Amino acid sequence: MKIIYNTILPIKGYIAINLFGIIFARKEYNPLKAALVNHETIHTAQMKELLYLFFMVSNGFFD
Repeated sequence: MKIIYNTILPIKGYIAINLFGIIFARKEYNPLKAALVNHETIHTAQMKELLYLFFMVSNGFFD
């Protein structure tokens, strides 16, 4: 799983966001805790099973 640390995504107040199997994390949380990486790995598997778009819709991503 690829992790990209930056100051733009996610917005302040969040630690990380998983977009299509790539984790974008705030620089101040480098390195991410193993539990969070595992959590996002599970979301990536769910995205693949639901063909990405259906995962986004079912989790209210477009609300």
